[in-house]
Amino acid sequence: GIMVAAGIRPKNNNGKPKKLAPGNEEFVNLSGVELCRAALIRNGVNPSGLSRSRIANAALGTGDFVETLEQTANTILVTGYAEKPGKHRAITAYRPASDYRQLRELRVESEWDLEKILEDGKIARKAVKEGVEGYSVDDYGGKFVITRQVLVNDGLGAVMASLNMVGRRVNLLEDRDVFGYINSGPKLKDGSNLFSTGNKTLATAGALSETTLSEGRELLSNQQDLTGAAVGAED
Repeated sequence: GIMVAAGIRPKNNNGKPKKLAPGNEEFVNLSGVELCRAALIRNGVNPSGLSRSRIANAALGTGDFVETLEQTANTILVTGYAEKPGKHRAITAYRPASDYRQLRELRVESEWDLEKILEDGKIARKAVKEGVEGYSVDDYGGKFVITRQVLVNDGLGAVMASLNMVGRRVNLLEDRDVFGYINSGPKLKDGSNLFSTGNKTLATAGALSETTLSEGRELLSNQQDLTGAAVGAED
C-alpha cells in the first residue's frame, strides 16, 4: 500500500505498470498522514481528534507500520537497481561471498574435444588443468531517514522516488568501480599485468580507430583457456 500511495507501481516485463492487487485501490493518492491514519485503524487505534503530527507520531510508534515502511523502501531501491542494468554486466559475473576475507575461485578446464572410439572400446583420457584467482568484497551504504515531518508534509512520495533513483545510480557506481579497476592496471596471481603484451592482452597504443579496434578484436579472438583452447572472447 505504501508504494501505491507514493505513486510507485511495480512494472511488468513489457515496462507497463502491474495491476493493483485486490485491496490496494484504497491507497491510491493517499497522503502521508492519511496513510498513517489507515495504519492506525488497521492496528485498532482510533485516530479521531488527533492532529496530523500526533497521527504521524502514533504510526511511527507501531512496529507494523515501520517494518512495512522499511520493506517498501528496500523494494523500491531494488526495483530501481533492476530497471537499468550497468554496462559492466556484459563482461562481469556475480559470485557469492560469505565474508570479507580474500576469496579464491578455482578454475578447472579440460580438453573436451571428443575423439572417435575405436573397435577396442578404449576411451582417451583427457588432461585437466587448474587455475586460481582471488577476489574480496566491500560494503557500500547510505542512510535515508523518514521522519514525522516527511509524513506530515506529504513528502513520502518524493522520498520513495529518490530511493528509486538511488537504486538506478548504484549501477553507475558499479560501472565506475569495475571500469576504474580495469583501467588501473590490475595484476594476476602470478604478478603479471592482466593487460600486457606477454599475456597477449595489450594492443598497440593509438587513437580509437578502425585499425586499433580491429587489432584489439584480433587479440581477443586469439585468447586461450588453461588448456590452450580458444575461448571465443571476441563474441
